[in-house]
Amino acid sequence: MFGKLRSQFKPYKDWFFMAYFLPLAGCVAMGISSDHIIYKLCFLLGLVFLAVKVWLTDYEKYEIIIMMLFIALLGYVFFRTREKSLIITTITIFGCKDVDTRRALKYTLFVYIIGVTVRMGLSWLKILPGKYFTASKSGIRQIIYDFGFSNPNSAYNHILMISLMVVAVYKNKIKWYHYILMSFAMVAFYNMFFSRTGILTYIILCVFLLMLFTVNSNKVRKVLGLLYLFIPLCIASLSCVFLLMYRKHFAYLDNLNQYLTRRIELSYNAVCVSGINFFGSIDKSWKQQYYVDNAYINLLINFGVLIFIICILSYLVSAFYYWKNQEYYVLILLATMSIYAFMEYSPVNITWNPILLYIADGIFKTYRTQNVISHYD
Repeated sequence: MFGKLRSQFKPYKDWFFMAYFLPLAGCVAMGISSDHIIYKLCFLLGLVFLAVKVWLTDYEKYEIIIMMLFIALLGYVFFRTREKSLIITTITIFGCKDVDTRRALKYTLFVYIIGVTVRMGLSWLKILPGKYFTASKSGIRQIIYDFGFSNPNSAYNHILMISLMVVAVYKNKIKWYHYILMSFAMVAFYNMFFSRTGILTYIILCVFLLMLFTVNSNKVRKVLGLLYLFIPLCIASLSCVFLLMYRKHFAYLDNLNQYLTRRIELSYNAVCVSGINFFGSIDKSWKQQYYVDNAYINLLINFGVLIFIICILSYLVSAFYYWKNQEYYVLILLATMSIYAFMEYSPVNITWNPILLYIADGIFKTYRTQNVISHYD
């Protein structure tokens, strides 16, 4: 009986996954955090759809073993440190096996556009609350409205994610004049929210895409792709090296630290308070003292050295799959978000960073012996 039901529902497994993921992405797009009752209800209901999706998916035995071991490791870290931010990302990636990632991102893109538009519209009409912030631009103090998001930088993060998903979904269908229009929109939103981190990340994305467009040689593209592949490892290593250098009081780091709005200093101070543990730090007092805007250092402190290494290796394995299959658009998106993670914590959360859905394809398809038809061409 169950075998017959499974065979009947198997063609619809993508929709079960999206019934789980899209409401969570919609909550994030609407500025609804994981602490809100609506988000929790969506997550609990979505787990039912995710469980059905997992039941309909054919996993190899070694995949099941690895998944169970990693979830057990995350469970141990959770009961030890109460850190849960990586759990949703992990179960989503595991549940995303055999899902058409491009189609999932296409629906997520529409959900983000609708959610952000509705949130900003209702906040502009004063139906939903918002807050005012002050920021300095060219020495002049500016008043910024956050349109109901946690802060203006968070609002621009959503706009940036929409632009990334546009590239992920439409890729070479996007013409040069589309990029010009999108760039005008990104600059206009920057003038609204003054998110220096966000606009720098968008500029990096444009530079990477320009390099891809101007290179015709497959060999040169391969070399560029290899550089994109190792960017996450380089940025993660650089984050740790900066901590060691700051400890030694290298004077030339001061200017960089100030330019990065004290991100190196705050990360170093947080590590001094919490320490670095193999399974994550139990001491959470650093969170009340220092806000660490670096996803790599946050992972290192909250989840420990072991999970930190596993996450970086997973990124590399996925990127290698796309490099081998010449999926340079995906490599660029992963590299761009890995750079953004140096300046923000949100990229480790898959509902804030749906580009992480690509990790599932990279991990699960890397070790297959049969030829796999790509969804991305």
